[in-house]
Amino acid sequence: MVLLSRKGAFVDRRVASAGGVVSFYDLDDSDDFLYYASESGSTKAWSVSIEVASVVVTSLSAGGGSYGWVG
Repeated sequence: MVLLSRKGAFVDRRVASAGGVVSFYDLDDSDDFLYYASESGSTKAWSVSIEVASVVVTSLSAGGGSYGWVG
């Protein structure tokens, strides 16, 4: 999974766990910060909106269902 900033700059790359969970850490939550995530080798993509106490993950492609949480 690749994470990009709102302007398309590379932020991080992670591999999913055996359970299919991808975790990113230390993301900026200032002023409703927005990231984009995409799954390598597929057309699946998500927008990731970070607010002070919550994360909203929205699928941008068919079959890209997922959930976001702060942990």
